[in-house]
Amino acid sequence: MQKRRVMRIFAIVTGILSLGALLTDVLLAYFGFYSGMNPLFIVLTFLPTLVSFVAFVSFTSLYVSEKRENNSRIAQISYDFGPGKTTNEYYTLPLFQLLVNSHRRRMRHRNQSQMLIAFTGVRDSLLFYNSHTPLSISFNREVMDYLQNRFFKNPKLTNKEKRSRDITYCFNRGNFLLFGFGYTQKEAVDLCQSISDDLFKLVAKKELHIQLMPVFGIRFLDKDTSIIQGVEDAAYAREISDKGFELTTVYKPSLRVDVREDEVEEIKRALQNHEFVVYYQPKFNLKENRFTSSEALMRWNHPTKGLLGPTYFVPKVSEAGLTHELDVYGFNEVLKDLSEQKKRGRRVLPVSLNFALYEFYSQNFLSLIEDSLAKYNLDPKLIQIEITETTSQANPFVSVSLIKKLKEKGIRVLMDDFGIGYSNIGNLSRVPFDTIKLDKSYIDPIVSDSKAREVVRLLISLGKINNLEVIAEGADNRDQVEILKDFGCDVIQGYYFAKPMPYEDYVNFLRKNPFEKGGEEK
Repeated sequence: MQKRRVMRIFAIVTGILSLGALLTDVLLAYFGFYSGMNPLFIVLTFLPTLVSFVAFVSFTSLYVSEKRENNSRIAQISYDFGPGKTTNEYYTLPLFQLLVNSHRRRMRHRNQSQMLIAFTGVRDSLLFYNSHTPLSISFNREVMDYLQNRFFKNPKLTNKEKRSRDITYCFNRGNFLLFGFGYTQKEAVDLCQSISDDLFKLVAKKELHIQLMPVFGIRFLDKDTSIIQGVEDAAYAREISDKGFELTTVYKPSLRVDVREDEVEEIKRALQNHEFVVYYQPKFNLKENRFTSSEALMRWNHPTKGLLGPTYFVPKVSEAGLTHELDVYGFNEVLKDLSEQKKRGRRVLPVSLNFALYEFYSQNFLSLIEDSLAKYNLDPKLIQIEITETTSQANPFVSVSLIKKLKEKGIRVLMDDFGIGYSNIGNLSRVPFDTIKLDKSYIDPIVSDSKAREVVRLLISLGKINNLEVIAEGADNRDQVEILKDFGCDVIQGYYFAKPMPYEDYVNFLRKNPFEKGGEEK
């Protein structure tokens, strides 16, 4: 700071001197002082002006250079990644904001996009949230070194290329932040994919014993968008990627579900007052010609708005941070109903349930299932867990291990929405599912569309080859059911047989329905 102040003073002084000398030379020339003078003396007269001007330029350049270097120096050694790394530039959020705002001012007249990326390398719920554990410090240090080497120390990049997009990075509360100019949305997504690939290589090369799963959030900034707001939005998009097991999410305002404080309290009261109710939809086994299981579906019996479906309340529950509470609530409600059926000697069918993605990967998921079943003295075979294919692919090691443990307890595991999203035929053999469920979007057009029929035939065949039970969702008419039966589909879940219904209606339906011969099993 002292050196920069001295340079500034010298720049001001030499600037005044050079201006004064130049003004003096102009006045002397104007009044004819140089008339008839030897040219050598004229040059010597202009020499002080030249020297003072050169000194002004030199001190000004040194001041600007020292200012840039000082700003860079201010913003380094700001996050403690352990000993031995004091020479690397590890920016914290306030200093990151300082540098980025400086870049934005310099680039304000250029019509270039402004991109902000937030990313993490490891899922918090899988390994750690505390970014100061020895393992996380070691990993974060390697990532920051990687960012430096990629964007600043890469010998293949010229200085012009390094500065062309002004990539600036930061570490803040477990998130790595990247800011740059001139990226299209596709280029930003490709950059995230490239960083992800490099992190996998880095972990393998360094033999870091962590469960890597990079997730990214991208926010494109308007000229008026503050960096702090951009960081918050990018981090929010990263959370969306994390929850949905996606690599990248590009932020848009519609991603946010605004939940007022009174709505949060309303949801809490609804849980306490048991306003959330479980509806059951039976599944019909075509080969056994009877209902062999059902699916539990949540509804909100709102005191003033009536019966509300999950599309209304699930996003608000998630935004309010009450997903775990709703999952546990719904699971216990199902177990209560099963226990009630068992005590009264009624017909009891296995029930399948969906859990939030992060529930499936939480450390106490299996113990939650076991403790709850023991509490109600129920056979684990009465519970089936439905998970999406994306969930199983997010971390194959964890998912395969957990599915095996569930199956060891007698709990069947179903792959929900097979054929949607990141479908991978190899998953049918690698991941030990018991059943695949074909999404309704495949079933809807099979009566009128021959290509759609062939696709469904192929999906059913894939299930059979891998010794999996196949369930078709959304069969709403007899023609669809007959086609599925001809294709060898095992089970139908759809409006043709039964709509989702409340508990008492469900119990009565099992006792007497038009599709089974002999009614309720004795």
